[in-house]
Amino acid sequence: MKGATGAVLLLAAALTGCVGSERPARVSEARGGYVVRSGDTLSAIAMRNGLMLSTLARANAIAPPYLIRVGQRLNIPRRGDQPAQRMESRPVVQPLPTSTSTPYPAIVSTPRPSASTGAPRLVWPADGPVAETFGTGAEPRGIALDTLSGAAVRAAAAGTVIFAGTEPQKYGQLVLIDHGGGWVTAYGHLARLVVSNGERVRSGARLGFTGASGNDSRLHFELRRDNQPRDPLPLLPPRF
Repeated sequence: MKGATGAVLLLAAALTGCVGSERPARVSEARGGYVVRSGDTLSAIAMRNGLMLSTLARANAIAPPYLIRVGQRLNIPRRGDQPAQRMESRPVVQPLPTSTSTPYPAIVSTPRPSASTGAPRLVWPADGPVAETFGTGAEPRGIALDTLSGAAVRAAAAGTVIFAGTEPQKYGQLVLIDHGGGWVTAYGHLARLVVSNGERVRSGARLGFTGASGNDSRLHFELRRDNQPRDPLPLLPPRF
């Protein structure tokens, strides 16, 4: 999946059925909207209020990749103000995006227990050489791997799938995994997925298979902490 804007990364959480340990009660416009807290994601707030991600983003003029910040006040539109939603046939735990918007979920993952929380121990998400390094190419928020079509895509670390679905504008089949401590990995341009939202996966578990989807055939891999992109290469094991 290739990048969307500078201060993002946000790639997909979903991005997201998983949020912090606290789940704020449903809020409404009559109560003045909702103030973003640590661990919130735009898609999770939308889900708690029975809205589609695109509806909540449009009501607050938030463009992809749907970044939000702690303390930001969001308007919560009435549920009747949103268009009919189309869901994937596979059961999921949160609303999936429509094809008329860019449903790339903004993620803030689970809140960090402390500032000293370290990065997860990563493994390579797929076999194949690095075609684009962090900060380069069309999607500078992550790296691109040249893989054989149909090759397995693996979880770079253990965690919970917070988005598994289609992002129709750019990334095609997309998976986002929350590793806790504010760390999230994203895997874009998959041809087929074998995981679903809310699923716990171990490090190296199969997520799907590579192939042309979205606007590229290469695997796009991102690492983020507190919604900020990080270069994953220093954290990946050396290849010989």
